[in-house]
Amino acid sequence: MKGLLYHARCKACGKTFGANTRSELLSKLRKHLWRFHRAMMISKIKAGQRKAKRKKELRIEGNPSWFDPSFIGFAERPLIEKVTGQPYEAVKSKVLDFMVSMILGGIKKP
Repeated sequence: MKGLLYHARCKACGKTFGANTRSELLSKLRKHLWRFHRAMMISKIKAGQRKAKRKKELRIEGNPSWFDPSFIGFAERPLIEKVTGQPYEAVKSKVLDFMVSMILGGIKKP
């Protein structure tokens, strides 16, 4: 495979491929996989579908990811500390307490 810019190896059987462009290389590899390792490709697709379904079910049953406290303000942490002048954890706890009081504020004990 001299003179070819891109090289790849099939993970299933170890056959090597070479091509001058990446798209050509991926095309050769994809054709080989579907022709000689069809069952493996189908099982990989089904595994991905099962994984996506499990992930969706967990997202529906558990807490929604937008309300997970570990994600709130992650990217804005330096900005929050700079604007408020308080440590991030203190601001986060105050915000979460406020949100809980707003959500549960209308609920009265019997």
